[in-house]
Amino acid sequence: GYSERRFIKKVSEVADGTQVELDRPLYSTHPGQRTRYTSPLGHTFTMPTQSEVLLLSRNVRITGEGHLATAKLSSGATHELATRGAATQLSGNGTMDIRGIRIDHCGKQAFRGRYCLHFHLSGNCPQCSFVDNAVVDTFQRGITIHGTHFSTVRGNVIFNAVGANIYMEDGNEFENLIQHNAAICVTSHSCKISPNTWVQSGCGNGKQQDYCEQGGVWGVSPANRYIGNRLALHENGFFIDSKHPFSRGQGLAQDRICANNQPLLEVRLNVMHSNTG
Repeated sequence: GYSERRFIKKVSEVADGTQVELDRPLYSTHPGQRTRYTSPLGHTFTMPTQSEVLLLSRNVRITGEGHLATAKLSSGATHELATRGAATQLSGNGTMDIRGIRIDHCGKQAFRGRYCLHFHLSGNCPQCSFVDNAVVDTFQRGITIHGTHFSTVRGNVIFNAVGANIYMEDGNEFENLIQHNAAICVTSHSCKISPNTWVQSGCGNGKQQDYCEQGGVWGVSPANRYIGNRLALHENGFFIDSKHPFSRGQGLAQDRICANNQPLLEVRLNVMHSNTG
């Protein structure tokens, strides 16, 4: 499958509901309701097959350069280092509450810690919130929760973000609420970052999250609450990687946690479709 981006020209109330006029026709048919199926044994059931419709515009916009400029890491190297992309970050103690904005052309590819919306080592932060934002056309990841607990990430839309769209970084993150977000790629595999971005071979830190096992949600720790999210066209819709080499955490959490023994707090009402895994 693939996504289609359109501009809304007009919204009208009609006799049987609301009519939305687009700037040009859609190329494909996109379901608008649940679909009823019958199993080979005669049992009937319904599945949520509605298409995701994301509102990408907001009244306030944060943006970076509209192109990805790269430079070689060293003479003759095939790997690339990005030098463009907007980034926001709460680093350490404090409060970060961002609501109702659009951020695009963000994230500095191959620069750790330079993400579109980012809680960074903020500890217990129940006042930290990313709510009702649009994260669009990114160069590295979407929303990152790193070493932060009790935060709220709710009602955000993430579209055409490369790498892990919602990223729980080190593995010690717990009791964060990830609720009613939608993270959608343009088409299958389009959310992967080029493997030439990383120097290391294999699928270590960075390459695992953003290429080998790229995910709509990607994390090490299961000890968070994932409720009612919609994730489509990723390598993995929902991926918790608590096995080696991440089983003992990474970053400042390395050798301080045992991810395999952390509790799975809450995962329910999430819808994942058209993902590879």
